[in-house]
Order: sequence, then structure tokens, then C-alpha cells
Amino acid sequence: MYYSVGNDVFYYPDVMVACNDSDQNAYVEDQPTLIAEVLSPTTEARDRMEKLAAYAAIKGLKEYVLIHQDKIAVDLYQSTDSGWEIIRLKQETDTLLLFHRVFSYASGAL
Repeated sequence: MYYSVGNDVFYYPDVMVACNDSDQNAYVEDQPTLIAEVLSPTTEARDRMEKLAAYAAIKGLKEYVLIHQDKIAVDLYQSTDSGWEIIRLKQETDTLLLFHRVFSYASGAL
């Protein structure tokens, strides 16, 4: 499943969660609630800049999660009434709270 940014631009996130009943297209999700990307040296700059800007413009997106593959580090961007806030997790004992505290994971488990 992918997210369409425009007519010719598509992103295939590593994880995408939608909390809607829309079945308009089985291959395109236009109302994701959460998007997560696993960072690699070749994708990190694009995930942090280009995709962050595109995803932040999605109405209804609540969280964008960037997970480092080579160290314990997670960046959680959360949509708030005043804009986007970032929470950085760097310890194995840090807890990642998703969906406004509905799900939680220890950073070391990611």
C-alpha cells in the first residue's frame, strides 16, 4: 500500500496505519493516521526532509516515526493543536507512546 503525494509522486512507507473505513482504493491510502520509516544511511536525509514535509501536510496524520536501524534511537513526530512536536528516544528504557498513548513499546524492543 502506498501514499500518493501528487499525480506522479508516491511513497511506500515501511509501516502505515489508517483508522478509517475508506475502501476507495485497495492500493492507495489517502488518510493515514501513523507512518513509520526505518532509517538507513541511504534513506535518512529523504525521510527527514522530503517525506517529513509531505507527510506533515496530510490532514489527519497524527504521528510520523523514524526508527534508526543501527542504534537505539527513535524520533516521534506528533501532530498537536500548535503544530508538530518531536520526541527523541535514545535509551533502551525509553517508552514510545503511539496513538496518543493507546500503544506503547520499549525503545530496545524496536
